[in-house]
Amino acid sequence: MIGRIWSRFSLTPRLGIVIILALIATQVLDWVLVEMVPPPNILFYMQDWLVEQAASAVRLANDTPAADRQAALASLNSDWLIYSVGPPLPRRQVLHFEQLDGLREMLEAKLGSGIQRVMALGAPLDDPDRATSTMTIILTSLPLVLRDVQEHEFQDDVSVAGQVQIGLQLTDGSWLHITEPNRESVTARRIRNVAVLFGGLALIAGFALVAARMIIQPLRYLSAAADRLGRERKLTQLPKASVPEIDAIADSFNEMQLRLKRFVDERTYMLAAISHDLRTPLTRLRLFAEYVGDEQQRKLVLNDIEEMEQMIRASLTFAGDESRLEPHSGVDLAALLISLCDTVSDAGGRALYDGPDHAELPCQPIAVRRAFANLIDNACKYGFEAHVQLRESADAIEVTVTDRGAGIPADQIATAFLPFRRLEGSRNRESGGVGLGLTIARDVVHGHGGSITLEPAGSGGLLVRVRLPKPQS
Repeated sequence: MIGRIWSRFSLTPRLGIVIILALIATQVLDWVLVEMVPPPNILFYMQDWLVEQAASAVRLANDTPAADRQAALASLNSDWLIYSVGPPLPRRQVLHFEQLDGLREMLEAKLGSGIQRVMALGAPLDDPDRATSTMTIILTSLPLVLRDVQEHEFQDDVSVAGQVQIGLQLTDGSWLHITEPNRESVTARRIRNVAVLFGGLALIAGFALVAARMIIQPLRYLSAAADRLGRERKLTQLPKASVPEIDAIADSFNEMQLRLKRFVDERTYMLAAISHDLRTPLTRLRLFAEYVGDEQQRKLVLNDIEEMEQMIRASLTFAGDESRLEPHSGVDLAALLISLCDTVSDAGGRALYDGPDHAELPCQPIAVRRAFANLIDNACKYGFEAHVQLRESADAIEVTVTDRGAGIPADQIATAFLPFRRLEGSRNRESGGVGLGLTIARDVVHGHGGSITLEPAGSGGLLVRVRLPKPQS
């Protein structure tokens, strides 16, 4: 039920709901932790009563020998005040220290000659909900109004501080300390405050990951499908993401794949039909050419027919529909290049390989072999030799094929990959081919998501650089 309702929401309200749930979760966490470790107590003292208690303690201390003073003062301890003798109170930075000036002045006036000095210190006032120690409120009169303790909005005759301590220097120089009873678990409240902070951050991070996953996971499917679209002929239908906006993108992507497949199929069928229709008259022309009386004319006609058949075969290879249907499999690219170089060497050519003995790459074996065979054959045919280098990195395999020929003029490199493009100089019709070798190689490399570039070689020849990325996991 909830899943059906959730699937009806678009991305914007979903993100809004996730944000609201994150805020609610942090508030619930705060409430639970405060319930488990409640805020500290708030102690209320009447200033007159506090002064009277201090006066009684001073009188008792002055009347008791120093050796027995600590035991005598311990008899005055209660749930509200603790008495002790010790060194002077350490001075520290105190928030609203002036609020205790009234108490200090009243103690000095009340105790008179019974003391030498009065100190009234208090700790900074924390947020009551986050405080770790007792909060002390000293009242001078009743009734009163406390509007906002945290913002210190209260009557002028109210003093508010934390951890109030009173130090009284007796006539003999020793110090009498009057402090609040330590009835609070400071460590537990500090742990609670830290848990509220980091627990809230963890909850927000969790909800943020849910929101990010809601957006990123369908986009990952889209990225993987787009990556496979250029590599494989097989359609990769995107699954439903249950998010209306992303579902619309997936539907458009799936429809685009169908249109592309339909377009490629129609082009392939058209080329197959043209090939079939052309081969029949070419066969008849070849038969008629055998009856041409002039030997020279017969050779010219047969050469033209052979060239036309070669162009048809190359065109069908360039169309490459059969290579796109070829499944991907693991190929040892280093072994493949070594085999191609050995084949050229066995035929009397010069082809050298430099690189590791093994380099695995998932690809279409026949198509990749055809592409590198074209590059190596071109290097040997037009540049006298082929020097093949393979370098492997974490994310790609790079292959370079270098020759020692005249190279390609810089102004013709950009057009070298055009189909049926025969370059002048050493790369011309007389040396064979119909101008599709580089085009087929480029088509295969791009079909594997790679890149192929032509560069001048350091020795003056041509360097063909092929980079084949390793497929994403």
